Amino acid sequence: MEADCCEHVRRCHKCQIYVDNIKTPHVPLNVLSAPWPFSIWGIDVIGPIEPKASNDHRFILVAIDYFTKWVEAASYPSVTKNVVYRVPNRIITDNGTNM
Repeated sequence: MEADCCEHVRRCHKCQIYVDNIKTPHVPLNVLSAPWPFSIWGIDVIGPIEPKASNDHRFILVAIDYFTKWVEAASYPSVTKNVVYRVPNRIITDNGTNM
């Protein structure tokens, strides 16, 4: 069945037009070990969200503790460096422009 599916995709014109041709080499995963709870956080921002919420908030700040997997999320009208939850030992982001 897998061979049939692969052959169908190879012959399908639409599949070839809309295929994701970005091939990146596999890289080994980096193991992140958090030594104690709440010492390393991953932080990301969702937004801007349209339409705005009833309280004019357009962004959601999400923080995840790497040790306990505890998740915190809060909405904000704007996201700046002054929007801080706490000062952790280390912060890991995806290098977004709002960070």
